[in-house]
Amino acid sequence: MGEAVITSEASVPFAGGEIQAFIAAPKQEDGFPAVLVIHEWWGLNDHIRDVATRLASEGFVAIAPDLFDGRVTTDAAVAGSMMMALSQQEALAKLDATVMFIRQKGSEKVGAIGFCMGGSYALMLSVHDSNIAVSVPFYGQVPGDDILERLNSPVLYIYAGKDQWITKNEVDRLSAHLREKGKPGEVVRYEDCDHAFFNDTRPEVYDEPNASHAWSMAVAFLQVNLG
Repeated sequence: MGEAVITSEASVPFAGGEIQAFIAAPKQEDGFPAVLVIHEWWGLNDHIRDVATRLASEGFVAIAPDLFDGRVTTDAAVAGSMMMALSQQEALAKLDATVMFIRQKGSEKVGAIGFCMGGSYALMLSVHDSNIAVSVPFYGQVPGDDILERLNSPVLYIYAGKDQWITKNEVDRLSAHLREKGKPGEVVRYEDCDHAFFNDTRPEVYDEPNASHAWSMAVAFLQVNLG
């Protein structure tokens, strides 16, 4: 779409304090739907800010909350410890607060997109928060069938066929659930890709043609369900 974009930092009220978030929006931001951008275990880094900015250029208000309270790393061991220290309850509460914040700013429809750890939470939000109208998880964990029963928004799940973190069985189970329960959504598989193939700051796994295709599908899915 090529919308002109403005970016800013915001403080989101949370539990008597606040969390920080990055916002990218079209210059004429009134009336645009919003997308929550949920970061990987590396933290709210420049890659996630770039994803949010790209979404804004497609006509969304994109907001990326900092779930790690300012901590960012490129060390996998440190990233793993940061992720493990974040409870699911705390993460979902922070995401709920961010959704409420952006809705109060005038975006009635809100979607979620996330990557790796963020993909897990993007999918969980489709169960947890009734304000989420659509979810696009990239290679996130798939919750149990009892949780999937409560899916309340369309899901586009992006899977890397060579993923060593998310098993094919998990993704097959999600695909079967969507099909058998007649729920809107689909699983898209990139069989020759590794986990995190969308991340263009990681040349060891980045796959430009498939990342570009996945992005086009994600944007179209968000547009259809948030339009």
